[in-house]
Amino acid sequence: MIALTQSFGTVTVSDESDLIGYLTLPAVLFFVFFCIYAFDLLLPQLQPAQLFSRYVEVGRVCLVNYGPDSGKLCVIVDIIDQNKCLIEGPPSVTGVARAVVPFKRLALTDLVCKISRSAKSAEVAKSLKVQSILYQELIGLGSALVDESILT
Repeated sequence: MIALTQSFGTVTVSDESDLIGYLTLPAVLFFVFFCIYAFDLLLPQLQPAQLFSRYVEVGRVCLVNYGPDSGKLCVIVDIIDQNKCLIEGPPSVTGVARAVVPFKRLALTDLVCKISRSAKSAEVAKSLKVQSILYQELIGLGSALVDESILT
């Protein structure tokens, strides 16, 4: 036996089959449409925001965070595989020689210079100088990682 309480009193139902009689079609439809409407309202809030804004790409300016070049700026020149890339300072500007480095040793910055894949040292230095990217990064870092007399 099941007891249902409504605003006008208590209704006693002797069997579950009698309970279905109280669930009328309009009530079921109202519940279904209400759930769909509520889901549509919540859907934009449930979608996650963009997780990443910095992507590994040729020309991305990075900060080396481990190894002999720790604390120096470099540029990704080529991507070797999903774990390693070819970086370069170039040595005349930042002191980072061309080397293969795992991504775990790099911190990506917001800055990207326009270079082609496997660009030469002179092209990388020229691109950094023309776009004044290292000056922008120095302002962001607040420290002198690059000899400024070379860039002028």
